Amino acid sequence: WNFTYLEPQLSAFMNATAKRGYSVVINFGTQPSWMYDSPAWKPPQNPNEPDLLYPFGPHRADTLELISDYYQRLYLWLTDGHFIDEFGHNVTGGPAYGKLISNWEVINEPNVAHEI
Repeated sequence: WNFTYLEPQLSAFMNATAKRGYSVVINFGTQPSWMYDSPAWKPPQNPNEPDLLYPFGPHRADTLELISDYYQRLYLWLTDGHFIDEFGHNVTGGPAYGKLISNWEVINEPNVAHEI
Protein backbone atom coordinates (compact mmCIF):
# COMPACT_ATOMS: atom_id res chain seq x y z
CA TRP A 1 0.00 0.00 0.00
CA ASN A 2 1.55 3.21 -1.22
CA PHE A 3 -0.33 6.49 -1.03
CA THR A 4 2.61 8.67 -2.14
CA TYR A 5 0.89 10.15 -5.18
CA LEU A 6 -2.62 10.22 -3.75
CA GLU A 7 -1.91 11.98 -0.47
CA PRO A 8 -0.77 15.43 -1.74
CA GLN A 9 -3.64 15.73 -4.21
CA LEU A 10 -6.24 14.60 -1.70
CA SER A 11 -4.83 16.85 1.02
CA ALA A 12 -5.01 19.91 -1.24
CA PHE A 13 -8.58 19.02 -2.21
CA MET A 14 -9.71 18.50 1.39
CA ASN A 15 -8.02 21.73 2.54
CA ALA A 16 -9.85 23.66 -0.18
CA THR A 17 -13.25 22.07 0.45
CA ALA A 18 -14.12 19.99 3.53
CA LYS A 19 -11.88 21.89 5.94
CA ARG A 20 -13.65 25.09 4.85
CA GLY A 21 -17.08 23.65 5.56
CA TYR A 22 -18.04 22.37 2.12
CA SER A 23 -19.36 18.84 1.72
CA VAL A 24 -17.32 16.56 -0.50
CA VAL A 25 -17.94 13.43 -2.54
CA ILE A 26 -14.95 11.10 -2.50
CA ASN A 27 -14.86 9.03 -5.67
CA PHE A 28 -12.31 6.41 -6.65
CA GLY A 29 -13.82 5.24 -9.91
CA THR A 30 -11.14 2.91 -11.25
CA GLN A 31 -10.00 -0.16 -9.40
CA PRO A 32 -6.35 -1.26 -9.49
CA SER A 33 -5.51 -3.48 -12.45
CA TRP A 34 -4.00 -6.16 -10.20
CA MET A 35 -7.60 -7.07 -9.31
CA TYR A 36 -8.11 -8.24 -12.88
CA ASP A 37 -6.42 -10.56 -15.33
CA SER A 38 -4.29 -7.87 -16.98
CA PRO A 39 -0.93 -9.53 -17.69
CA ALA A 40 0.08 -7.11 -20.47
CA TRP A 41 -0.50 -3.95 -18.41
CA LYS A 42 2.45 -2.22 -16.76
CA PRO A 43 2.41 0.93 -14.64
CA PRO A 44 3.37 4.10 -16.51
CA GLN A 45 6.82 5.52 -15.83
CA ASN A 46 5.34 8.93 -15.01
CA PRO A 47 2.39 8.77 -12.56
CA ASN A 48 1.24 12.21 -13.70
CA GLU A 49 0.64 11.05 -17.29
CA PRO A 50 -2.73 9.59 -18.36
CA ASP A 51 -2.86 5.82 -18.68
CA LEU A 52 -5.57 5.13 -21.23
CA LEU A 53 -5.00 1.37 -21.16
CA TYR A 54 -5.43 1.09 -17.40
CA PRO A 55 -9.02 -0.11 -17.22
CA PHE A 56 -8.62 -3.21 -19.39
CA GLY A 57 -8.67 -6.85 -18.35
CA PRO A 58 -11.30 -9.50 -17.63
CA HIS A 59 -12.54 -10.32 -14.14
CA ARG A 60 -10.84 -12.92 -12.00
CA ALA A 61 -12.84 -15.35 -9.85
CA ASP A 62 -12.17 -13.22 -6.75
CA THR A 63 -12.41 -9.74 -8.30
CA LEU A 64 -15.58 -8.60 -6.50
CA GLU A 65 -14.24 -9.75 -3.12
CA LEU A 66 -10.96 -7.93 -3.81
CA ILE A 67 -12.83 -4.75 -4.74
CA SER A 68 -14.95 -4.91 -1.60
CA ASP A 69 -11.89 -5.37 0.63
CA TYR A 70 -9.96 -2.66 -1.24
CA TYR A 71 -12.63 0.01 -0.84
CA GLN A 72 -13.18 -0.88 2.82
CA ARG A 73 -9.46 -0.46 3.52
CA LEU A 74 -9.26 2.75 1.50
CA TYR A 75 -12.25 4.17 3.41
CA LEU A 76 -10.70 3.25 6.77
CA TRP A 77 -7.38 4.80 5.78
CA LEU A 78 -9.11 8.04 4.81
CA THR A 79 -11.48 8.25 7.78
CA ASP A 80 -9.62 6.49 10.64
CA GLY A 81 -6.02 6.87 9.45
CA HIS A 82 -5.24 3.16 9.44
CA PHE A 83 -6.46 -0.28 8.38
CA ILE A 84 -5.45 -3.94 8.54
CA ASP A 85 -4.17 -5.10 5.15
CA GLU A 86 -4.67 -8.46 3.48
CA PHE A 87 -1.61 -9.84 5.29
CA GLY A 88 -2.75 -8.74 8.76
CA HIS A 89 -0.41 -5.73 8.97
CA ASN A 90 -1.64 -2.45 10.41
CA VAL A 91 -1.13 0.22 7.73
CA THR A 92 -0.95 3.62 9.42
CA GLY A 93 -0.34 7.22 8.42
CA GLY A 94 -3.67 7.98 6.79
CA PRO A 95 -5.16 11.45 7.04
CA ALA A 96 -7.99 10.40 9.42
CA TYR A 97 -10.52 12.85 7.98
CA GLY A 98 -13.33 11.21 9.92
CA LYS A 99 -16.64 12.96 9.40
CA LEU A 100 -15.12 15.48 6.98
CA ILE A 101 -15.87 12.82 4.36
CA SER A 102 -19.61 13.18 4.19
CA ASN A 103 -20.23 11.32 0.93
CA TRP A 104 -18.57 8.36 -0.75
CA GLU A 105 -19.25 7.25 -4.30
CA VAL A 106 -17.98 3.73 -4.92
CA ILE A 107 -17.32 2.48 -8.45
CA ASN A 108 -18.56 5.47 -10.42
CA GLU A 109 -19.88 4.44 -13.83
CA PRO A 110 -19.43 0.68 -13.40
CA ASN A 111 -20.27 0.13 -17.06
CA VAL A 112 -17.00 1.86 -17.96
CA ALA A 113 -13.51 0.65 -17.09
CA HIS A 114 -13.72 -3.02 -16.16
CA GLU A 115 -17.48 -3.25 -16.78
CA ILE A 116 -18.42 -4.50 -13.34
